[in-house]
Amino acid sequence: MGTIAEKLQIIADVKAELAQVIDSHGGTVPTAFPDYPEEVRNLIEAGGSEEPGEPVGDIEVRFVSPVPLPGDTTTILRIFVNKGANVELPVAPDLTAQGLTFQGWTHTAAELQNIQRDVHVGAIYEPTDGKTRLFVTVNQAVGRSLTLLFNLKGGAAISINWGDGTAPSVSTAGEYEVTHTYASDGDYQIAITKTANGTIELGWTSTSDTQRPLFGTIWNYSYQLTKAYLSNDITDIGEWTFHGQQSLYAIIFPNIPMTIRGRLCSYCSQLRSIVLNNTTYLTFSTFKDSKGITSHTGGENFSNCVRLENAVIKKMVTYATQSELITTWGRDFIGCFMLASIVIPSTMDVVPRYFLANCYKLMKAIFEARSSNVLNIGAYCFSQARAMKVMPDFADAILYADGSANYGYVYAQAGLEDVVVPSNMNHITQGMFQGGSVAGGASENFDLATIRSVDIPDSVSLMGANAFNLTNITTIVVRRTTPPTISASTFGGIHPFAKIYVPDTNVNAYKAATNWSVYASRIFPLSQKPA
Repeated sequence: MGTIAEKLQIIADVKAELAQVIDSHGGTVPTAFPDYPEEVRNLIEAGGSEEPGEPVGDIEVRFVSPVPLPGDTTTILRIFVNKGANVELPVAPDLTAQGLTFQGWTHTAAELQNIQRDVHVGAIYEPTDGKTRLFVTVNQAVGRSLTLLFNLKGGAAISINWGDGTAPSVSTAGEYEVTHTYASDGDYQIAITKTANGTIELGWTSTSDTQRPLFGTIWNYSYQLTKAYLSNDITDIGEWTFHGQQSLYAIIFPNIPMTIRGRLCSYCSQLRSIVLNNTTYLTFSTFKDSKGITSHTGGENFSNCVRLENAVIKKMVTYATQSELITTWGRDFIGCFMLASIVIPSTMDVVPRYFLANCYKLMKAIFEARSSNVLNIGAYCFSQARAMKVMPDFADAILYADGSANYGYVYAQAGLEDVVVPSNMNHITQGMFQGGSVAGGASENFDLATIRSVDIPDSVSLMGANAFNLTNITTIVVRRTTPPTISASTFGGIHPFAKIYVPDTNVNAYKAATNWSVYASRIFPLSQKPA
């Protein structure tokens, strides 16, 4: 819970933040701290907002810290602006007392001009002394011994200061495993210094255990690591490296092109925020380590981080094939219950299966404008996003699908209500709005009972089997002049009194078209649709 001095410092920091908010809105900062809330309420009632800055609009701009700030938040600033607005970069929090130096933002000032869609901007920090630091707590309950794993390539060497006054550990070449036992309970900082040039991978693949997290073994949790500040000396991070670190609440990633291979921080239940600025992301590929062991990499990097509230990913490049990404479970953010929104970077043209499944509070997935005009969305991508009421804006990409289950059930059990299908979607895949099996393997089917109506643009030329198997849907609008290709079950299970509205001049064509003819009595001119 922290010492009394630490708690008093938190109160002082919160007081300073509230004073800044009151002053930025033109209010009078009270002398007594208990009077602060009343002054904030007065400002809101007078027509102000809870955040300073630009006029309130529909577009969210959020500035994110990779570590929790005073007030137990990782959001530096959150404002809402109108489309086309310009936003200035704020002053970043000073974290020098935590051994971190601000390096810049994931986005430039130019990228915050003429804003067209939601933007999440991450603050980039590096360890002030240039060393990788691991913060650990050891005692009899969690254990006093811990193991670090490295793969040192190209002549690289490191020195490890364990923070307890004992002699540093000096590495050997190649795969380096070292175990240290502390003599006393306490909090320690482990400092890792690069002593010879080469590349350093944190974590590695061994002959006896294909994947190994730091301090533990696969599927076993560890409670020793609380923070990890990775310097730019770390160029690769092995699969499972921070898996199951149940006390890890903050991590600073290197600010260089970096490789991560999967399950990086899975089941880190206290992790609050991630900022990845320049990441090379390997997903679902096969590689052999120096000992010739074959391993399948990728996916589940932040799965089941149940307290994760902010995720800023500036760049994500995938080396896997489209087939591997679409047909294999991605699940990078599956089970991140507190994640409310995320920006998908423009470099990511394939969103794997189950990528954001079981994110119950996910309201928005924002896709950056992209140079490629094709975007592949894997099956179950937004399944169980129960707070999502509106389909994402896919940023002018053409959504690819082949009608197979590999692209189906995208919104299984999501919270969509009145669906307006984006005008850049060309196929509505098999079971896209049906429900299907829940992420994780359960076999029962679930109906998207929240959907009441759907509006399908003229860009959609194909709709797969069971695409709209929705018992509560009563209104379907199809705007294509030529009847899209559908299967016999595309609208299977819709409400018995559901009506289908099509362009006025094409009503007869729809009534006669293959698989549409069975709904002839329900097809009406669009002009007759109630306002």
